[in-house]
Amino acid sequence: MIGCIQKKPQSFKFGKFQSFNRIFHRLKLILIRSLAAKVLIQSIQKRQHIINMSEELNFEQRLMDKYPDLFYKKEDGSLNCPCGVWVPQGWEKIVDNLCCAIDNYTECTYHLDGEITNKIYYFWRGIGKLLDWGHKRFLKLFPKLNKSEYNRPFYSFVEKFRQRSYKCIKYNKVYPPAVKIDQIKEKFGGLRFYYFGGDKEVAGMVRFAEYLADQTCEVSGEPGELCARGSWYKTLSENARQQDPYKNYKSLKQTCQQEKETSFAKEQI
Repeated sequence: MIGCIQKKPQSFKFGKFQSFNRIFHRLKLILIRSLAAKVLIQSIQKRQHIINMSEELNFEQRLMDKYPDLFYKKEDGSLNCPCGVWVPQGWEKIVDNLCCAIDNYTECTYHLDGEITNKIYYFWRGIGKLLDWGHKRFLKLFPKLNKSEYNRPFYSFVEKFRQRSYKCIKYNKVYPPAVKIDQIKEKFGGLRFYYFGGDKEVAGMVRFAEYLADQTCEVSGEPGELCARGSWYKTLSENARQQDPYKNYKSLKQTCQQEKETSFAKEQI
């Protein structure tokens, strides 16, 4: 008999399908990563746009957004500065710090104002003063008893009357008067800060800021001095005076010294 050759059943090959699944999985990862990268790029662009918009806002709007309590409010609720804010770039930091100091002072600083709620306060207070006066007279007659060991019980006794008098007082927090900015500008090379309200402390802050501006270049923020070009005055540093728009400005100190020297030389002649 002729033996018949039996064919082996063909085994199903999965290698091609496995490679196809790997390729599909890799493409899927690439798409996911590209989408995530697009989302990140869009968010970064939005943030950069917001930063650019904030930088483009003028100094007046930035002050209003940062210190809204220092500006007037219109009927519609928007903030307003009656005469506007115009500050050179070199003085913006000084004005910003001044507004921050005024805002913190008016909001966080207060003193206690006592209001007497019961007339018995005068009775307890009078007894305390009478005991103090009698104790001082007693120590003058007997100076050897003027020691802390002997006086401590008496002081604790008088303190009880004082505590009773304090219970008849109601303490209220009194804050400084509110401050509203009318105008901030540069005039004759100096800072001008016009406002309404405040007290002596606020006036001192404003004077100190104006003094700092007199010593600071209004262009670069470096140390500077008052300079003049005809009837125009500006506070400039040496580096700023070397630039094109400010080359003709001369220091007033130097000009005054030169005038004194020339007048002194003429007197000698």
